Amino acid sequence: MNELYQIMLHKPSVKIYLPESFEWLILESGIIDGKEVRDILSHPEEYIESQEYFSWERFFTALLVNYTKDSYLKYNKSKLNEAYLHERVKKAVLKTMEGIDFSF
Repeated sequence: MNELYQIMLHKPSVKIYLPESFEWLILESGIIDGKEVRDILSHPEEYIESQEYFSWERFFTALLVNYTKDSYLKYNKSKLNEAYLHERVKKAVLKTMEGIDFSF
């Protein structure tokens, strides 16, 4: 991690993107609509039960699976649904990544 940090100090164009999880990135992109999802993403610590979920990544995976189970965006961690490769979805995810503040 220190090596990456040093590279970033000397090459400002290099960015490291470390989202909580890929599933979080999908949820944050807005392609999964709903006030409840927005509320959860705003304050995940109020929803994540550590006895039930080993990590936040597992929580966000379960959340995405639950919210997409009956839709064309049905999510399965072991095989990416081709709907997530659609141009609209890719643009939404990339736009989310662009909106993240990389300064620290």
